[in-house]
Amino acid sequence: MKKAFTIISLLLATNSLSMANPFAEEWTGGFFMNQINWISASADPELVLPGLVCTEKTEYAFAVAPDNQTAYFVRRNSFFKPSKSTIYVTHLKDDQWSTPVVAPFSGKFSDGDPFITPDGKRLFFTSDRPVKEGEEKTDKDIWYLQKTTSGWTKPIHLAGVNSTGREYSPSLTKKGDLFFGSTREGGYGWGDIYFSEWKDGRFQTPQNMGANINTNDGEWGSCISPDGTFIIFEASGRPENYSPSGDLFISYLENGEWSKAKNLLNLNSTGSDLTPKLSADGKYLYFGSNRHPDIRKEMKNDNVEVYRIQQKEIDP
Repeated sequence: MKKAFTIISLLLATNSLSMANPFAEEWTGGFFMNQINWISASADPELVLPGLVCTEKTEYAFAVAPDNQTAYFVRRNSFFKPSKSTIYVTHLKDDQWSTPVVAPFSGKFSDGDPFITPDGKRLFFTSDRPVKEGEEKTDKDIWYLQKTTSGWTKPIHLAGVNSTGREYSPSLTKKGDLFFGSTREGGYGWGDIYFSEWKDGRFQTPQNMGANINTNDGEWGSCISPDGTFIIFEASGRPENYSPSGDLFISYLENGEWSKAKNLLNLNSTGSDLTPKLSADGKYLYFGSNRHPDIRKEMKNDNVEVYRIQQKEIDP
């Protein structure tokens, strides 16, 4: 009998497919060292902290710190209408999550896409704040904070990666490789997903992830697994989408190549499903959605909320 592995409870409710093991219990050697068969599984996402995180406003991009004691997320007044996005933070104390407040580095500018690295030492986000004081900026770049003994540093503009287009949704592997979205010139569509290898103490020139992931439509929020063996991302406009506005897809790194992305059909709804985030302990996948309780019902809901699904044990 093979060892039971933990996998995310989502994926297709149709034929048998194939998926790598998301997270081992500990960081011992590496994650996802074995392949298992795709399974027929029914996703049953739950709201995250209703009334505290999920309110009448729009919330998404829920990122939990590796120690599971702090979480950051984005809140804005409307999903469909232009509005400033702000990063909020909540802390777990005595088994209770605190009332979210604006993160110390956010609030003045439009900020989004928080991501805490697997080692907990850096916090990446996007912002339209000016790189130089006094200049006007209309697009968003990637910024980060570095953790010190006295707390987080001031925001640092990420050198060598940002473009004249809009950058979004940064996430990093344990090795330090950066994956993100961009509307820069030279892509396949409206927005593509790129990666930048961490080598020789710096990020290398960003590379497009290719046609198995990117299309002539749009690829948006994404999250790479800590060991870099799979990526979950949002895509819009594809023929197989439940919603033209955005479905979640998954692709695996197999023999050095990214597999053709597959729609997570049993998770997606006819609303927008977006901003996937994996918890560092591997127990949950968080994502934003404006779905209806009946996820197959047509829905154009301005209230995007944070959902999560839990992994379950199986025996391949």
